Amino acid sequence: QKNIELSIKRNSERDSLTDLYNRKAAMNLISEYLRDPENSSKRGAFISIDLDCFKNINDKYGHMVGDELLNKVSISFRTVFDGSDIVARMGGDEFIVFMKNAGKRVDILAKALEASRSISKLSIEDKKDICITTSMGIALSPIHGSSFEELYRNSDKALYHAKRTGKDRCVFYDEGMG
Repeated sequence: QKNIELSIKRNSERDSLTDLYNRKAAMNLISEYLRDPENSSKRGAFISIDLDCFKNINDKYGHMVGDELLNKVSISFRTVFDGSDIVARMGGDEFIVFMKNAGKRVDILAKALEASRSISKLSIEDKKDICITTSMGIALSPIHGSSFEELYRNSDKALYHAKRTGKDRCVFYDEGMG
């Protein structure tokens, strides 16, 4: 009975394709972390990530290839990011990572670029022309927000700035982004 309950809970928190946290679980876990007074002064990094041109891959090769690629991306994230970081698939080709003890901007950027490089090296058998790049937007807690909603909104603004300025890049949120 206990194992069944644990299995149901796990399935309700996980994305069925990638086994990463789903949107609801990520929102709950990050919100819970941010509400804890012990964490209020710790720097966190909220990273919004989109796969560039993923729709084109799905259109050209079909959803099975797209799904295989999403699975490989999720494995890359699990390899690059720390086990204490919260990694989630928000839907489609959109992912988020919340780094709990993020450290300096240069360290955050190094981790984001490591993930980007790892993803750019992915390949699908018999599909030699697939080249996947990522656009990332980063918001820092508590500087750019102290709630899931604020951090998500601000990292998303940075993400779209990255996409508008050429894709395949990582951008920190800046208040000038709106």
